[in-house]
Amino acid sequence: MTTQNVYQFRATFANLPVATYFFPLAVQDAGVVQTYFTPTTANAYINMDGYDHLSIQFSLTSGAANTLTLTVESDDGVTTTFAWDETLGSYNSCTNTNAATWAAAATTTNGHLHLDDCNGRRYHVKLVVANAGVLSNSGIITIRQTKV
Repeated sequence: MTTQNVYQFRATFANLPVATYFFPLAVQDAGVVQTYFTPTTANAYINMDGYDHLSIQFSLTSGAANTLTLTVESDDGVTTTFAWDETLGSYNSCTNTNAATWAAAATTTNGHLHLDDCNGRRYHVKLVVANAGVLSNSGIITIRQTKV
């Protein structure tokens, strides 16, 4: 969905192999955002130029021997290290807490994050899939940028 003041995209996944993934995949700075994961961080980001607020909704479901860990990361758009800590900037309205990392281990974890008045220029979601048995994981992530 795209309107003048809102840009939204989402991705779903099922049974991702054990690895670290990043979402979304941005095609350099062309303004094109692909709604899937990439195993490399270089082109995985949301450019917040022109937007004030970022909302991230997610649902992670992991099987009995699996763990999914989701982390929101950001940077200044120059260093491309995504090392800024978003713990205090990410408010989860489902749990009334601030956190930058959530885990699902043999369960389902949901969240609706609000990053208002974003100070970072680039943001992405890191998803770590760990497995100790039969691969069983699924989820959905929706990201919305808003200009106030």
